Amino acid sequence: MAARLVRLNAYALLLTTSIATAQTPPDFSGTWTFGSLTPLARPEALADKSHFTEEEALEFETNFDTYIRKIFKEEAGDDFVGDDMWLDFGSYVEPDLRTSRIIDPPDGRFPEATEKGQALMQKFRAARESYAGPEVLGQNERCIMANIPYLRAPDNNMLTIVQTDDHLLLNREFAYGYRIIDLKNKVFPPADMKFWRGASVSQWQDDTLIVETRNMHPEFGIGPTGPDLVLHESFQLTTEDYLKYELTVTSPEYQKSAWTMRTYMRRSVHKNYEYACHEGNFRNMQGILAGQRLLDAEAAAAD
Repeated sequence: MAARLVRLNAYALLLTTSIATAQTPPDFSGTWTFGSLTPLARPEALADKSHFTEEEALEFETNFDTYIRKIFKEEAGDDFVGDDMWLDFGSYVEPDLRTSRIIDPPDGRFPEATEKGQALMQKFRAARESYAGPEVLGQNERCIMANIPYLRAPDNNMLTIVQTDDHLLLNREFAYGYRIIDLKNKVFPPADMKFWRGASVSQWQDDTLIVETRNMHPEFGIGPTGPDLVLHESFQLTTEDYLKYELTVTSPEYQKSAWTMRTYMRRSVHKNYEYACHEGNFRNMQGILAGQRLLDAEAAAAD
């Protein structure tokens, strides 16, 4: 316990310092993990609590496996198949001890969707529940790409960064494909040119790299977002072993306000392995859709 408190107290240093100077931009190259036990949105049970105490953080970390499997079981209901041994969210809560990685709005929750955003989500849910064809499955299931932002997943939270004077290459250990940010380009392409990973421009603000991404593919979304989606990301090397990452998501036609999250990636000695999921994900999608057609036939027969 004493060692744990010493480690948490030491975190205070990285929250306010940076190893870079304005004359020497930092080098983010390396392998990082953005796994985190801290929920993205603040749980209802912690609605009025913005930060853990150090003791509460330790208790949360100790009991996380029980906590997350309870959530999975409640969400899956009769479809729950037991312990998910592949889960690997991480080992620690965020070093700032916040109870959510969302730092704005202050309540740590996602903003409300506009009427347009609500209609979009209802349309998506209806299509999803029909399993009418591969088009209604998400881009992750179709192995087209992983989400650009680094929001943590139940597994594969590794990120390899290769940095040169002109480019920043980011390779996440999920789905496939590289994201390349041109550090020199300051001009967006025409608005009608869309890309799965969007188009990014960047600039250094002292020791922090600021990246703005627009021109997202129509099928890309983070909750209720639409063609007006803009992502703002920042990367700051606070120590040799911690990379502070912040993301702001803005889509005013679909969400009533923007939201911002923060996480501290940890440098990792582990390798970033190939994620063997190829575009189309044929076998898995074939099984999903064939299973739904069987359920449809059984329901029709029962009627």
